[in-house]
Amino acid sequence: MAEETLPPESPPPPKKFNPRTVAWWHEALADWLIQNPDKHAKDAAVVFDTSPSYIYMLKNSDTFKAYFAGRRKQLSAGVEDKAASMFGTLSDKLAALAEASLDVLNARMEQVALAGSNSSMPNEQLLQTADMALKKLGYGLPVPGQSSAHMTQVNVNVSADLLAAAREKMAKLYRTQVAEPVLLEGEGKVL
Repeated sequence: MAEETLPPESPPPPKKFNPRTVAWWHEALADWLIQNPDKHAKDAAVVFDTSPSYIYMLKNSDTFKAYFAGRRKQLSAGVEDKAASMFGTLSDKLAALAEASLDVLNARMEQVALAGSNSSMPNEQLLQTADMALKKLGYGLPVPGQSSAHMTQVNVNVSADLLAAAREKMAKLYRTQVAEPVLLEGEGKVL
């Protein structure tokens, strides 16, 4: 009788590399990776005098991932705060742009009004400008082919605590409004 040969067992999967703490040079590597997003592990290995495979293992470790995410968030928050303090938010910029544009348009319209019939601006262009301004303010008839429904979006900033309290209150109201089913004699439990 011939002995059956079983396929060799596959080796156990390698243990995942996960350093217990973040060393000083891991912090430097995280900063370098944030500053050089276009670089590869091979480039980092040259800078930090180690092998690319070690850089790959380190970048994929849970400890480094957690540190890297926190560091990136910390740096980007600082940049956003500084940009907002230097230049204002996007909403502020758009409001300022709209205000400046309207100021220039109003000044031109005043010049046209003062010039009267000697104005270099054609009547049709004046009519288009006035029509555009009124429509943007919500006046005037809708253009055929476009939806006549106007949708208004309102953004409200609410704290997480206030939102949780509101959700809890809604759940409580919902529980009190839903009546319990009445079971007739001999009926089982409703699932």
